[in-house]
Amino acid sequence: MKKSVLVAFGGLALLGASVGANAASYFFDGFESTTPAITANGGQWQVFNELTKWKTVGGPGIEVQNGVVDGIAAYDGERKIELDSHPAPGNSAMETKNGIDLLAGSYTLSFWYLGRTATAETNGINYKIFNVDDVDGDNVIGFGTAEDVLAKNWQKIKLDFNLTAATKIGIYFAAVGTDDTYGGLVDNVRLVGTPVPVPAAAWLFGSALMGLVGVARRRSSKV
Repeated sequence: MKKSVLVAFGGLALLGASVGANAASYFFDGFESTTPAITANGGQWQVFNELTKWKTVGGPGIEVQNGVVDGIAAYDGERKIELDSHPAPGNSAMETKNGIDLLAGSYTLSFWYLGRTATAETNGINYKIFNVDDVDGDNVIGFGTAEDVLAKNWQKIKLDFNLTAATKIGIYFAAVGTDDTYGGLVDNVRLVGTPVPVPAAAWLFGSALMGLVGVARRRSSKV
C-alpha cells in the first residue's frame, strides 16, 4: 500500500497542527441509508450514476454491493462500494456532490479499504482532497493510492492535511489498475478535523489597526 500527502495553499502556516481525539466530524458515509434500493442481480449489487452524497465523474458508475458478494462482507453494516464497475471496461471515479466548508485547521480523511482479489494490480484506489472553487489551477490538496490484496483484509487508510484558510473541499475516489470489474472495495468514508481559531494577538492587531484608521479619518476631517 502506498500513501502520500500534499499540503497546499498560501497564507498563515499551521505549524505543528494535528487532529486530536476531540476532532469534530464533517462528513461520513457508510453507504447504508445513503444508497438506493438494489433491485438488480438478486439484490446483491447494482451500478448507479449517483448516490445521495456522490456522483460519477468517470466510467460507467458506482457499484454498490449489498451483503456478502463473492464471499466478501462489508467492513461495517451491509453495504460497500466498488469502482471497477460493470460493464467492462469499468474503472470509474466518483466525487462528493456538494462541497464541504472547512475553516483553517488540521483534518483527516479516512476510509476502510479491501483489495477484492489476490492481485494487487487490479485492486487500486486513488483518493484525493481537492479545492472545489479552484477550477483553473492545480486544486489538489492531498492525495494517495491504496493498493493491496484480499488476504490483508480490511485496512483503514488515512490522509492528513492542513488548511491555512477557509476552503470548500471535495472528496474523490477512482479505480486504477487492471480494468476487469474486480477492484478495490471502499466503506465508511469519514472526514474529521480541528479548526484553528485566529490567535488573540491577531484580533488585537486588527483592532489596533482599525483604531489608527479611525484616528486618521478624524484628523483628516478637521483639516
